[in-house]
Amino acid sequence: MTDLGFPPHRRLKRRSEFKKVYETGGKLIGRHLVLFFLPNPDAPTRLGITATRKNGSATVRNRLKRLARESFRLRPRPDGLSVVVNFRAGAPDGSFDEIRTDLDRLLERAAKREP
Repeated sequence: MTDLGFPPHRRLKRRSEFKKVYETGGKLIGRHLVLFFLPNPDAPTRLGITATRKNGSATVRNRLKRLARESFRLRPRPDGLSVVVNFRAGAPDGSFDEIRTDLDRLLERAAKREP
């Protein structure tokens, strides 16, 4: 049976972890989000999410974060990446399928290239 949870060891939590990905990693821009990534071959793929007030109210931001976590959780993940997802201003208008497709496409591109 596969693990469908999203445990804490799969998340980026500290500011220093986010900062390291932003400063030394690569950047890919999609329609609804911007994906920052940093190869980390010694660890499983980890996800950090940033949704700012420009994305809308707290309810909207939490919905976006849930969509990103669920999309990330459901797809086969390449190992060895630290990933930070930043939502663009038009992201609240996107559907789950659009955000999921965008995230999938960007993760595939990130797995194939170096920062």
